[in-house]
Amino acid sequence: MASIDMGGPSGRKRVDQELPLVPFIDLLFCCIMFLLATAVWNQLAKIPIVNDDGGPVSADAPVPDQEMLVVEVHEASVGVGFQTGAQHSISDADGLNADALRARFSLLREMDPRRRNVVVRVDDGIPYARVMAVLDETVAFFPDLSLRGAE
Repeated sequence: MASIDMGGPSGRKRVDQELPLVPFIDLLFCCIMFLLATAVWNQLAKIPIVNDDGGPVSADAPVPDQEMLVVEVHEASVGVGFQTGAQHSISDADGLNADALRARFSLLREMDPRRRNVVVRVDDGIPYARVMAVLDETVAFFPDLSLRGAE
């Protein structure tokens, strides 16, 4: 407790006041904790979202002669291929066939070891767990990942 002495020895009534500082400190700590909890410290789990007109995927633009690698997530399959070429379809109606997906990514990585970027297109209505499983497998091989809705 803090006190303020406003009086003197003049015989008048003392006007000492005791200020409760603990509630003020508690309020200060609550405000600080709220600001810390809502602050954005880093963006470790950031997935850049591109717009429909194919805006920039990231600051690291792909090499101009490099064709965009596309992973399409459908309800019963995952298509992996290049934007203008045919898609290699990995059928997985029972669940994600992670081994086949890793093998395809490994083959594509061997074809072009410099490739780091990929666009993942997801159909509407795909369960979140399925999308995240495909994203987890994809980011292991191609770290510059962007997410886009199906065309």
